[in-house]
Amino acid sequence: MVYTASSFVEQSFPVIYELDNANQTVKDIRFVGTDLNLDDIGGTVTFLQPEDTSKIIAYYIAVEDSVGTLATQLQLAEYKTVNGVAPNTVTVPAGTPRGSYTRFSVYVQSQRCFSDKPGVLSFTDAATDFNVRNITFSDLDLDETDIGGSMSWRVPKTLGEVTIFDIYLAESATGLGRGGPTMINTTSSDMLQQFVPENTWLRTTRLGATSTITTSTTATQTTSSMTST
Repeated sequence: MVYTASSFVEQSFPVIYELDNANQTVKDIRFVGTDLNLDDIGGTVTFLQPEDTSKIIAYYIAVEDSVGTLATQLQLAEYKTVNGVAPNTVTVPAGTPRGSYTRFSVYVQSQRCFSDKPGVLSFTDAATDFNVRNITFSDLDLDETDIGGSMSWRVPKTLGEVTIFDIYLAESATGLGRGGPTMINTTSSDMLQQFVPENTWLRTTRLGATSTITTSTTATQTTSSMTST
């Protein structure tokens, strides 16, 4: 607001300008790599640019620790915009160790400064995105010591290079004492199904599924999606 004043009195009604508080942040950051546990963070990071890019001149993509200090960042790329558009994919070199880093961060830059609050994808969330979802099992074997029926699940949010799902019985949610596994190749379907034969001895209490990448060295998740039996 701007008031004018004379030696006698100040204006009662100023000229007003409504502030335009810009708040642009990238969205839907995703990671696709060959190590589903993210001990090796080599792979590809993608993101969606904000709807309004008129004030953005560059994107800065980095790997950071939880504090996000510049001194500890590993810069991955800096993309200048052309007519408001810039690349939204960056490659993390293969063999890059996780170390003390905890997240992928994408900053936006205006003519004046970088954003203080980047778009963030934590390594924990990136690994979770490789988990299968919505496991269900209907036990049609009526004997107390046996199970049999149909197990179904949805494919991970990020399928990436996953080619196989391992299905097994286990004694705990962490996969303790798991037997196994039955290997199911991925398909184009979002919902997959596996039949568990009747009279399968219930020596365990959990059905689980892990995602696997088949490459020269197979990378298998150490954490699983589970359902109780």
